[in-house]
Amino acid sequence: MKRIGIITALLLCVSMVALGQNGKKAGKNLLKTLYGLQHVGDARWLSVYDSIAHRAVDQLLAENRGNKIFAGKEWFCYELDNKKEWHAIFGRYENDRMNVAAHYRIDSLHGIQLVVDPIDSALFDTYARALLTASKRFEKTKKTSGLQFQHYIKREPDGQFKVWYLLSDQANGLAVYGEEFVYTISADGTRVTQNDSYCQQVRYFDEKVRQDTSIQFVLQYPSVKYPTVGGVFFLYKYSRIIPKCMLETKEVQISLQKLPGGKVQVNYNINP
Repeated sequence: MKRIGIITALLLCVSMVALGQNGKKAGKNLLKTLYGLQHVGDARWLSVYDSIAHRAVDQLLAENRGNKIFAGKEWFCYELDNKKEWHAIFGRYENDRMNVAAHYRIDSLHGIQLVVDPIDSALFDTYARALLTASKRFEKTKKTSGLQFQHYIKREPDGQFKVWYLLSDQANGLAVYGEEFVYTISADGTRVTQNDSYCQQVRYFDEKVRQDTSIQFVLQYPSVKYPTVGGVFFLYKYSRIIPKCMLETKEVQISLQKLPGGKVQVNYNINP
């Protein structure tokens, strides 16, 4: 997306409040912040992906109760041409092809349905190959062992793939943030062409803290100017159970506000 497109999209969904600034300085900083907040759009898309993935996994488990589930770490979801129709593909990449075990279609009209149509092998193979390429880099570079991550994949307009490894719900009930691994993968799925990973000290919030509505829950990113994708994704993911949640970087403070009808508005302040 061109920069002007990014700015226009953000203006439609972000409420902006500049603190302690005026004139040209305020305008310049506001423009910089808009460029830096392009991650908000990715985080919002990832929150939808996350919901779709959970629905698909639940369906797979329900249909295969008592049976061995034939699915490797290269399973994925994708959105069909921005038509709000999602697909979830489970299987394994073997002998240079994706051996599909289950294919689901998810949309608001039909819910979730098993697809029995012939598979798009070229598309599925490339997605799976890109995930395996990213996974190899992720396994070599992740810093904290024992934490659970969830992967997400998106095909970009230039044909390359963006793959995220973001901290997921932990088995012990902790909400965790501070590490995220982001790779751009070549269009054929074989090479990492860019690494935008971010790691800081991992921080934990237990169930008791999350249930205390009197606490202002603040995600602190003191070493970066703008919010990371993983940080904003955390806000989207936990805003439904943490009423007072905010993200703070060197230059920006972000919070989410629930609107009537279930929509979420992003509010941010520029630090003076």
